Amino acid sequence: MFYAQSSSERRHNLSKELISFLECEAGFQELHEGEAMFTRPQVVSMISKYVKSKELGDGRRIALERKGAEKLLNLLNVKSSDEVFYLTLGSKLKHHFNPSLVS
Repeated sequence: MFYAQSSSERRHNLSKELISFLECEAGFQELHEGEAMFTRPQVVSMISKYVKSKELGDGRRIALERKGAEKLLNLLNVKSSDEVFYLTLGSKLKHHFNPSLVS
């Protein structure tokens, strides 16, 4: 019997910008372009660790107005006045995911 993968199980190629951010800013090494294939929950987890390490967390909200959030603002393509929650982080990153035929 064939079961379709859920969107949380599907692996994606990541954008160059996201790979660079994860390597340089978040400390995840050796994410080579074309080889960096992760599920959305894996990437959201990496970004969440970055948010916590920079003390940008504010309950359920990510405090983008705080010092140190500039690079995250660029990555998410949002303004410091925008509301971003941990729950919506995946949707804010969607433009960095390129579907792949590899699962």
